Amino acid sequence: MLKYPNNQHPSTKFELELPDAEGYLANLDTMIRVNGGGTVSRKLYSKPASKNITLNYGSHHPTATKRAVANNEFKRAVEISTQYHRAEASRMTKTKLKLNGYPETWIANNGQ
Repeated sequence: MLKYPNNQHPSTKFELELPDAEGYLANLDTMIRVNGGGTVSRKLYSKPASKNITLNYGSHHPTATKRAVANNEFKRAVEISTQYHRAEASRMTKTKLKLNGYPETWIANNGQ
């Protein structure tokens, strides 16, 4: 199936991805699964090679910018994930912010 498109140009290679053992397929920062009955489950996804890097709290950016980064990381995680996966997405976001030096109080206030 991929033989023809992969032979069109030497620097272009297409790959076919299959769902994981749970039936989820990665798409950007989201894992998607179509359940029986046509409902869709989504959860936050981070590639295994991800370094969990975001704006470091120790950077010389305004405090408002750092607060917006923390708020938006949590907002993104909640909006991407269906209800069942929101706790896991929140945990992933808390870990990411901790690794980037954000204070526990900011993380606790946003990650509810």
